[in-house]
Amino acid sequence: ISVTPETPVVEIARIMAARRIGAVLIVNASGQVAGILSERDIVKSVADRRNGARCLAAEEIMTREVIMIGPVTLRGSGPQPANATHKDTRLLWLQEGGNLTLMNLTLQNGYTTGFGGAILSYSSNTVINLIGVSVVDNTAEGNGGAISTPGVLNITLSNFAGNKALGQPPESLTPTNGSGGAIAIESSGVLTVTRSMFNGNVAMNG
Repeated sequence: ISVTPETPVVEIARIMAARRIGAVLIVNASGQVAGILSERDIVKSVADRRNGARCLAAEEIMTREVIMIGPVTLRGSGPQPANATHKDTRLLWLQEGGNLTLMNLTLQNGYTTGFGGAILSYSSNTVINLIGVSVVDNTAEGNGGAISTPGVLNITLSNFAGNKALGQPPESLTPTNGSGGAIAIESSGVLTVTRSMFNGNVAMNG
């Protein structure tokens, strides 16, 4: 379940109660993960403010560091038909200053006509931590079949397999980009990989 940063906290509390959930993701208009809002955040806001959370929006009290712990599989729909209204099924998109930690998850079958089939960041001021994560069968028509970022990327005990950076739109036979079958790191980025496996990832340009 996700809401926008502008969603009133009172409305989010009603959603949590109706769905019997303890937290919601905060996603902006571009589809980027901006943070997470939990029951604890709401309770704390009530305790800290004289007027409680009645007049607050999600972005005012959300936690900007998102941590997801599995076992959970996030699965996209893969490449879409040429006449599809929404072709991208990328799984996660980080906002400026975002901090994302994934533990014991599977990221599978994400697709984008741009960069980063599973995870994308355009900002050097982001941190992505993957611990025990399987990143499989994701596709980008540009760079970074699985992940594209100019920020910090830390990978531990994880597995990347079958990801593809095609470097061409589906209707074209002429490669344009397509670097980093598993990961594309821009010059400003910092990549640390520990005890992880990469197998069968493909890039048109290496």
